[in-house]
Amino acid sequence: MTIVLITGATGKQGGSVINSLIEKDASFKILAVTRDVNSAPAKKVAQKSSNITLIQGNLDDPGAIFEYVKRETSEPVWGVFSVQTANPRNDDERRQGIALVDESLKQDVKFFVYSSVDRGGPKSDTNPTPVPHFIHKHEIEKHLEEKTKRHIHGLDNPPPSGIL
Repeated sequence: MTIVLITGATGKQGGSVINSLIEKDASFKILAVTRDVNSAPAKKVAQKSSNITLIQGNLDDPGAIFEYVKRETSEPVWGVFSVQTANPRNDDERRQGIALVDESLKQDVKFFVYSSVDRGGPKSDTNPTPVPHFIHKHEIEKHLEEKTKRHIHGLDNPPPSGIL
């Protein structure tokens, strides 16, 4: 079974990705990353399908997440859905997003979806805007684009207007 790693599994975006995969009866083994596998929201995610395995992890250390995955399964991670918590007071989002891109490449991930935001329609690609956490997203996008030019077979970077 193809393995996908979903960050933000107990949040709106990661949770929506998981729900969509389940509703479409997609044949994926879902590794749902959460900070606390014993939390009520995490347990609720795990109950949605027998194809879901909770992975306790911290996005500050994506290498440890992938090491945990290797202990849980002999199959490689095929795809990653990447979303980080935005905090305009620090650069955690940027740092974590870039680290996850780099570790995914190191682990030979084939498909990577990064959840970003639109920053001006057609100019979004070149417009980081003055909004601090939008700038971080722009930096992650640029890093992803540069690093994956020849490595990842599928690259998707859908820029929603924002998720509340």
